[in-house]
Amino acid sequence: MFEKTLSDLVKGLRSNKRREAEYVSKCIAEIKDELAGSNRSHQVKAIAVLKLTYLQMLGYDMSWAAFHIVEVMSSPGFAQKRIGYLGASVSYNDETEVVLLCTNMFKKDFGSANGYEVGLAINCLANICTADLARDLVADVVALMNSNRAYVRKKAVLVLYKIFLKFPDALRPSFPKLKEKLEDRDGSAVSCAVNVICELARKNPQNYLALAPLFFKLLTHTANNWMLIKIVKLLGALCPLEPRLGKKLVEPLTTLINTTPAKSLLYEAIHTVSVGMTPHLPIVQLSMEKLRGFVEDEDQNLKYLGLLAMSNFMKVHPRVVAEHKTMILHCLNDEDLTIRHRALDLVSGMVTKKNLGDITRVLMEHVDKSEGPFRRDLVSKIIEIASFNGYASVTNFEWYISTLCNLARQPGISNGAQIRQQLMDVVIRVKACRVYGVTSMVSLIEDQEMFSQSARDPSSAEVLYAAAWLVGEFSALLEPKVHEEVMAALLSSKVATLPEHVQAVYLQSALKLYVTASSKGEHAPLGSVKSGGGSDLLSLADTSMDLMGAASVSGAASVSGADTSMVGIGLEELIGGASPAAALDPLAALANPLSPLGIGGGMAGMTLTSGDDDILDAMLGPAPVVAAPAPAQSAPADWSMGAKVEAGPGVPLEGGVEGLHAMLEKRLPAFEVSTLLEVQERASICLRLLALVRSVGPAVVGQLAGLFRDELNPVAPKAQGKVPVPEGLDLDAWIHEPSPDGEDDEDEDEDSDGEQKTRGGDAGEADEDDSPKDKKKKTTKKKKDKDGWEDEDFGGKNQFSLKPSKKEIAKMQKQAEKDRKKRTSDPFYLGAKKAEDETPALIDEKEVAEIPIFRLDEEDEDGGKKKKKKK
Repeated sequence: MFEKTLSDLVKGLRSNKRREAEYVSKCIAEIKDELAGSNRSHQVKAIAVLKLTYLQMLGYDMSWAAFHIVEVMSSPGFAQKRIGYLGASVSYNDETEVVLLCTNMFKKDFGSANGYEVGLAINCLANICTADLARDLVADVVALMNSNRAYVRKKAVLVLYKIFLKFPDALRPSFPKLKEKLEDRDGSAVSCAVNVICELARKNPQNYLALAPLFFKLLTHTANNWMLIKIVKLLGALCPLEPRLGKKLVEPLTTLINTTPAKSLLYEAIHTVSVGMTPHLPIVQLSMEKLRGFVEDEDQNLKYLGLLAMSNFMKVHPRVVAEHKTMILHCLNDEDLTIRHRALDLVSGMVTKKNLGDITRVLMEHVDKSEGPFRRDLVSKIIEIASFNGYASVTNFEWYISTLCNLARQPGISNGAQIRQQLMDVVIRVKACRVYGVTSMVSLIEDQEMFSQSARDPSSAEVLYAAAWLVGEFSALLEPKVHEEVMAALLSSKVATLPEHVQAVYLQSALKLYVTASSKGEHAPLGSVKSGGGSDLLSLADTSMDLMGAASVSGAASVSGADTSMVGIGLEELIGGASPAAALDPLAALANPLSPLGIGGGMAGMTLTSGDDDILDAMLGPAPVVAAPAPAQSAPADWSMGAKVEAGPGVPLEGGVEGLHAMLEKRLPAFEVSTLLEVQERASICLRLLALVRSVGPAVVGQLAGLFRDELNPVAPKAQGKVPVPEGLDLDAWIHEPSPDGEDDEDEDEDSDGEQKTRGGDAGEADEDDSPKDKKKKTTKKKKDKDGWEDEDFGGKNQFSLKPSKKEIAKMQKQAEKDRKKRTSDPFYLGAKKAEDETPALIDEKEVAEIPIFRLDEEDEDGGKKKKKKK
């Protein structure tokens, strides 16, 4: 009579906040006593379960009381039964074993005369239903659908959905009864049936297409908004499956959209139109007018829903949505970021040739005012709408190039890779705008702010990559008066702050600009170069270029926007080590085609033998004979671009080319000492080409244009697989015979006699003092060691076993010895030495066995001594 009630438990928890766990443990102990007593009344046990239910909601486990809950559920009183069902709904799950004990109790309560007890059982079944309970109780629940009480019928209809989820086989026999409830005399039962069928149709609407007439009847006769929402949703899912249904729904949905004041029902009706009734233009236009009201509403939720529904219409009727362009663009100023993103998604569908400029201008204004991820999304959207469908909406590509340049100058956009791809794609593919494009690229590489911006935003360097590449590739389009300005920008000291691949493109473009400026005049053939084979320096350069894989990228670059980065030119065959002799005689540099690209020049102390000369003759042809360079007065008149400038040692150059040449010679050494390998390599190549030009004379400069005349066309990734293998070519055959093991093993261990093995020697090598028979054996052994195979006879059958080399055997022996020592000192290894084993033995077992045995006579026993006999 002094048990605590639920109110006492709540008050005690509030007064014991600092020691809640201790108080709860005490209360649970009291609850266990209340449930354990056999003479306790149903009311006491019900209150105990009620307190446990409250503690369960606070996070304390009550699974230990599952059986006591069943006892309370079976109480005769409605008040106690309700508490038991509540406790079961809160604590039971699929893993609870006592759920099976509830089957008969549910059957009993389903047949109760009290409708509220039936409702309690149905509610609890919906919460704790398992596959076994669904299989055993589905017949009873279907029978309850025929109850004369609407309260029981609607609950039975709703619990069927949970039964179908747990036991799908019950759907087919139960569906006729469920279909009958769509015409029930009680509206609440009909609404419950519509809800169940609507949820089932979400997975497979095709199975419920036959119910369309019933739902159409309900749509035109019911006034329940919540049931209308479900019906409209279901009909919207059925419209794509039956086109005639959409035509039938035009009139009732038009009436519903015009008359309903409920925003929820109006949105569902518009959503149904956007999903399955888009071919009917009048109702689409009506829906767009209603959505305009949604977007203009002050409620942010309605505005978001309006833009979301417009995106569905955009897929089918973009022109209808484009009529509301001003309103959608105005949403880009909204404070809500999600609304701005939704409006931005609608922009791409409204672009045409006429309004592309206006939309881009509005988006550019928002780029200036926005920041963060939304700013990057704006730039991406501008590029997307302009490049959509192969630039179908762009009528003026010069405008587009200027727009891209303005975007590139925007700080913090992080879209440099996209802008680079677009600039290269447009200038390469659209020949009419190349001159304007190259001029714009010159302004980019001369803009000092771009370098500081690249330091803050690494993606901006990608824009400079495109600018430098295009200036070098189409340098012939530049006017001669800007050559020195462009060269100064390409070789600026700030270029060293850019990434490696961008610096490499800058140097490559500087070389292209120099070659283009030098070859614009018409030069006479090289009379000073004679060749026994009749080939001039240009053919020699072409041969060397083919040998080293030199290539250039031209206007036929990839249309798909693939990377069109410049391929490095390996010309070390042409220029060698840049020694003083090579500076005077450029063809002497060709004598060492394997000279590395190091900073300091060629391979010191390396000489060529007669065999090397033969190889060079086979690769490059007979060496040309270089006559003495012609005096400066004999240079063609059209070579001059200005006053003659003294060029130092070697042949002098003329005019503006000398300025470019001097600028390259002055600024390239700074790049040659760079720690970046690709930058260092290209600077070194350029310097050696300049030395070649200075040595031979100005006429050779024009021939360098041949290095960049070939086109590098795009190749598909899988193109190599389509190339047939030539006849007689075995891809699996050795190109060079593998060397013997003895030649590779330079670190052989010493033999037991202390004799050191020499490099390239072998254990089986024959000595001079060996007999012919021994020499034959050693030769055979050496051959077997070389092949790594040994023919042995196992059980009378010839089998082959792979024999390890001597180095591998020595390595395995060392590892085995190391493991043995480790195990010896490991106390957890069974074979390890014990403490008593550490003491060295005085006598070995072998020595004990060798001790002679003597018979002792009586004289010896008395202490007499006898001489020890030898064994």
